[in-house]
Amino acid sequence: MKVKIVHIKIQSEKDFEEKVKAHLSKIDRGVFTAKAVREISFTTLSAMRKTLTQKRLEVMHCIKHNHPKSIYELAGLLKRDIKNVRKDIQLLEQLDFIEVRKGKSKDSERQVAVPQVNFERINVDIAV
Repeated sequence: MKVKIVHIKIQSEKDFEEKVKAHLSKIDRGVFTAKAVREISFTTLSAMRKTLTQKRLEVMHCIKHNHPKSIYELAGLLKRDIKNVRKDIQLLEQLDFIEVRKGKSKDSERQVAVPQVNFERINVDIAV
């Protein structure tokens, strides 16, 4: 299923734990309905900014709009060292911001990693 929007929340650990407990309670009662919403929580704005750096946002933007056929091609489009791009890709994949599929190279039969972004936008919600 393709998620169109990723919601990022800045909330305390206590608020996050309460939300998880509420969801688990609904699941136990059989009344929880899954939503096609991707939500990621951070405890502070600075923690979010350390994770979603400007370079990583550029990686996602480039993938979304240029559809590179490999991480090597993505690094070329970004004019960045492939090792650094690969590190960013690994972190973004762990957080489910991107998906990496296996594909075939267009000029040979070797396997390549093809990055994809499966959402249209990121919304940030900061509790005050």
